[in-house]
Amino acid sequence: DMVVIDCPPSLGRLTLNALAAAERILIPVKAGRFSLKGLQQLLDAAESLRLRGVNSKLRPLGVFFNEAQPHTNLYQTVKEALTRSYGALLLETFVPVNVRLGEAQVVGEPITVYDPRASGAEAYARLAKEVLNRWPEIARPA
Repeated sequence: DMVVIDCPPSLGRLTLNALAAAERILIPVKAGRFSLKGLQQLLDAAESLRLRGVNSKLRPLGVFFNEAQPHTNLYQTVKEALTRSYGALLLETFVPVNVRLGEAQVVGEPITVYDPRASGAEAYARLAKEVLNRWPEIARPA
């Protein structure tokens, strides 16, 4: 079995407790300076927890674009920077900007129930497949 803990974009107590309990981190980023800075801070915090013995199993699993607009110069610039800095951690799958994702959140339903054909729902399905294809041990722990 697998548990996914969705945390707020901060390094508050909730996120640090989740990092203490997790084995892998899948990190969404938006194309922008603050998201890149937050990504590095999160990775630094995870490494600190690992090195201090709080959670020796904690490792980054991957980084993916969320609310992506791949046709923009900003997206391309940030993608190049992430590729240079994080290489293999950057996943191919991105989740596009999608109003249906926000609507599902407001009504409190998973996107797979609210609108399974929405581009955001389809992107998250592709993301799950990519993660499981890249790291099959996650789906079949030893």
